[in-house]
Amino acid sequence: MKISAYTFIHNGVAGGYPFVEAIKMASLFTDEVVVADMDSTDETRQVLEKLNVRIIDGKWMPKTAGECLKYNHSLHTECSHEVIWHFEADEVFDGNLARQVAYEIQEKNHTDIAVYRLQVEQNFQRVRWYPVPVHRIFKNGTAVKFGYTTELHGEQLKYALEHPDEPGMDVVFEIPPEYGYLWDITNCFRDDWIMRIKQQAELWGDEPRYRYVPDHFASAPIECPEGQQSYILSQEHWTWKTCPFDLPQVLQPLVGVTSYRQHLEDMGL
Repeated sequence: MKISAYTFIHNGVAGGYPFVEAIKMASLFTDEVVVADMDSTDETRQVLEKLNVRIIDGKWMPKTAGECLKYNHSLHTECSHEVIWHFEADEVFDGNLARQVAYEIQEKNHTDIAVYRLQVEQNFQRVRWYPVPVHRIFKNGTAVKFGYTTELHGEQLKYALEHPDEPGMDVVFEIPPEYGYLWDITNCFRDDWIMRIKQQAELWGDEPRYRYVPDHFASAPIECPEGQQSYILSQEHWTWKTCPFDLPQVLQPLVGVTSYRQHLEDMGL
């Protein structure tokens, strides 16, 4: 089966999203990459034109996020092939995971697959939540089957797996996390420690979460002890060159980079 990779993006350069790395990883395992540009006003379109992708016109609707997702997800039907390999523009597949996904499609004929995702914001130490399965591979024309975001997790995924014969409910094959993670990374390469200290803001957001404190090299998440909820990392922690996770190789050159725009310029994009 031939596979189309699909994503959509708005102002990826200005937003600091590693969309070039995401596209390059997806292109290694698919037969085409289709990108919907959602009315970008920065250099995103120019960068896309230098990559081996087919660009289509998406639509940016910032005041109606749900409708924006619904509309741009629906554009995956413009892809050429039967199987859609969906990725968000700031998601980068781990190589081992990507190979396993390709194997399940080509050798096992699975066309509905959930993989695991790590979401990281602001810095590699800000982990919003830990691996959850998301529905990322599906048949062309069925992206809205499990919701507009194509995410499938928790009880929703469990229900789908337990009720394969229910009308409209196909079996979703779940690839276990030991094969690797799909990374959803937002502005994580920027060194913004000065603003953090100025605002006296908590590094991990407003709500108590599982955190890497104070040992940011912890191998597993630990709950923030009472009294440390406003712990702010020092300058050297904001400029570190290592990461507590098994970072996909394609992302390793970005660790410590403070400007994605400058990174693209260094790459000739």
